[in-house]
Amino acid sequence: MSTKQESNKHIFEYRIKEMFGKHQSGDIDLIWQIVSLLIYQNSANTDVPSLFSLVDEDDFLKIINLFGGRTIHFPTVDDIQKNLLLAILYYYKEIKGMPWEEIKKVIPFEFTASDSISYGIKIRNFNTWMRQKLQELFRELENNGTD
Repeated sequence: MSTKQESNKHIFEYRIKEMFGKHQSGDIDLIWQIVSLLIYQNSANTDVPSLFSLVDEDDFLKIINLFGGRTIHFPTVDDIQKNLLLAILYYYKEIKGMPWEEIKKVIPFEFTASDSISYGIKIRNFNTWMRQKLQELFRELENNGTD
């Protein structure tokens, strides 16, 4: 985003907050309900109005400022559940240093031998990915320091 676009965005946000400051909260709620209906009217699907109804107005504007005009894909509930389990396993295995047999005792899920291997591979791949990202970050920091 260009500096001019950022400046215009901040000016717009300031003017909206200033304008809302002159109204009572009931009036502001009504204005946001009208915004919700306009979003629903102009949306090709119901995802944006659903998102609007889930978050407060400030967060919605932040989301729109960040992702406006772009297509984003959210993980499925199944993906989140798998990642949560993997994060817990990672915590016990890599941070706490627990062996798999002990981890299996504290996790309320049944694991087969192939599950353990599969999660072990995912943890190894995650470690590799994190090392790569850290190396990229260090390279960026080194390059910024020499500019």
